[in-house]
Amino acid sequence: MTLRLDDALRRQIEALEPELLAAAQAMGLGALAKLAELRPGLTTTDGSGPPSLEGLSLSAGDAVDPGDAVQAAAVLAAHQAYVRRRGTPDGLSLGALSLARIIVWMQRASMLAGAAPQVVWMGPEARIPDGLTGTRVVATATVVHDGRRRTARAVAVIQPPPSRQTP
Repeated sequence: MTLRLDDALRRQIEALEPELLAAAQAMGLGALAKLAELRPGLTTTDGSGPPSLEGLSLSAGDAVDPGDAVQAAAVLAAHQAYVRRRGTPDGLSLGALSLARIIVWMQRASMLAGAAPQVVWMGPEARIPDGLTGTRVVATATVVHDGRRRTARAVAVIQPPPSRQTP
């Protein structure tokens, strides 16, 4: 199942260099193991046409990461891989979209900074345990399907990566 994208995002993804698109898709596939472990919910779309992706946002504290075409392509690849792995290629998992947004952000942070933040906890916002310390990273995925707007929020509580010691 493909999500319907707005024209601007679709054009941005289509404009990616083939090598960059392949790298983004590989990042998405790299998120599959964690998604399979977390096992977010899955629904079918009952053949009524693909849902429209309305938003994929991420924020950490006061900072907002608007994302870009590379991150969007990675998240979409992660979602597609997840629903196929669950045996429902026509499925939709808002939880997988929001969790993948966080996972892809952390993968990119690792590539750019050399180390990913340490995850204390990750899952749906409604299930976050009390008393966790760290920075909360919140991802929101919103789709419209059959005239209904649906939103899922995932949270990761993170700590900075351990300091790297120089010899």
